[in-house]
Amino acid sequence: MTAARSQGGFGRLPATLMLLALAGVCGFLALYRGRFVGNIDPAVAYYRSPEVFPGLSLAVAALGSLWLALRAWRQGSEPSEESLPRSRPRPGVVVAIIALFAVYTLALPWLGYPLATGGFVFLGLLLLRFAWTRALGLALAMAGVLWLVFVVGLDVWFPASRLF
Repeated sequence: MTAARSQGGFGRLPATLMLLALAGVCGFLALYRGRFVGNIDPAVAYYRSPEVFPGLSLAVAALGSLWLALRAWRQGSEPSEESLPRSRPRPGVVVAIIALFAVYTLALPWLGYPLATGGFVFLGLLLLRFAWTRALGLALAMAGVLWLVFVVGLDVWFPASRLF
């Protein structure tokens, strides 16, 4: 019995084969998604059609499965549960982030999408004990990327802010 199997995991070959099979199924579904998504208007641009999100999700899952299969084959096994670091649960932080999300949804029409999203991510990362400089950089990057993806790339409409 291998070390991975004795610790309750899979061996290298079964883990790699399962991940390759998952990558194959996700890749197949991503390539043939048009046959599974009905009521597609041919006049609608592809990036606005109902095919976009399933296609992107399946493509990401296929690529991620391939990457994990490569890692499983090269490393041999996943770490055992005993070797993973333990962390103390912090239910107060969970409640605070849920409350922060509620405030975010209320602030969104007042502050606008980029400012409210950046503020939500910044404060959430501070709650998770990130350094304020790193939290600010990640918040600005995430708000900017999300704005570019949704507003510019996918042409999703968000209402203008009431304050700015």
